[in-house]
Amino acid sequence: MLRLWSGEGRDIYRSIYRRTEPTHSEGPDLCLPSDRIAFEVDQVAPGGYGHAKAVLRQVDPTLVSSGSPGHYHVYVQIDRILPWAELKELAKGLYRAMWVTEGGKYGGGFLRVPGSLNHKYDPPRPVRRVRIGNVVALGTLRSVVHAHTAPVHVSTAVTLQAEPYGDLSVSYEGRKIERMLRERDSGGVRRHRLTFKLIRMCQEYGLTKEQTLGVLLDHPATGDKFDDAETVADLHRCWKPETPARYGLAGASEGDI
Repeated sequence: MLRLWSGEGRDIYRSIYRRTEPTHSEGPDLCLPSDRIAFEVDQVAPGGYGHAKAVLRQVDPTLVSSGSPGHYHVYVQIDRILPWAELKELAKGLYRAMWVTEGGKYGGGFLRVPGSLNHKYDPPRPVRRVRIGNVVALGTLRSVVHAHTAPVHVSTAVTLQAEPYGDLSVSYEGRKIERMLRERDSGGVRRHRLTFKLIRMCQEYGLTKEQTLGVLLDHPATGDKFDDAETVADLHRCWKPETPARYGLAGASEGDI
């Protein structure tokens, strides 16, 4: 069936966790307990490729190439079943320990199925496992996450202060930002996507990081749901450098991962 659907031009995904309902939302009432975590890695911080590999070696993951160059899905099998809330925190911790700047879905998103095809390309590219991992002890995973809870390249809330961002209604792009500020919080993965999109829009509009932080704190889907440190960390991760340089996880051959 997988080969049939993929041959028909379908992009095939599956949820990281088993669910009570077929929805993209997340939460303890929707995502069932599990013994694995997963997330996607599209880009790591400048100079962070070797660091990301070193962190991954400690948890012996399964890696799946998404079909997009340098984009991978990381799966870690744990030796016990945990509730969704704890799995999410472990996944988020490992994601940040690797200095990932673009990716996500650690809260319970949908990832491409190995053996299918990525139809964003012509010809389509295969989605395939490039590394098979082993079960890791929960204590080991927690130790790895704990050892990297404050990576030096991520600024904390005390290093960035929110500033007024002025009247956004004076331009079309500014009014688009205002409309996003009025959007109702839909929760889950969509909340993170809206936050990242809002950061990019503010930067393209010409706001500083400090002004963008002011926008985020006025955004109900961000300011009411995330603590300041988490919001600032996401702002730094998402902010594009003046001269963009992409650093994918596949800086070398797949056999080197």
